[in-house]
Amino acid sequence: MFVIKFHLRRYFQILNLFNPLLSTACNIMKHFILRYNFVSSFTVTFQLTFIKA
Repeated sequence: MFVIKFHLRRYFQILNLFNPLLSTACNIMKHFILRYNFVSSFTVTFQLTFIKA
């Protein structure tokens, strides 16, 4: 039982170490996805206006 507790504590320490890295990676991915969506929608509207003109 003690060994299991120790392993769980070690596991949670590793998780706490990796948690900020994971959150920053998720934020970067969200940022890039939002920027990509904005750019793609902008290009679509630009193409539509260009075709109309």
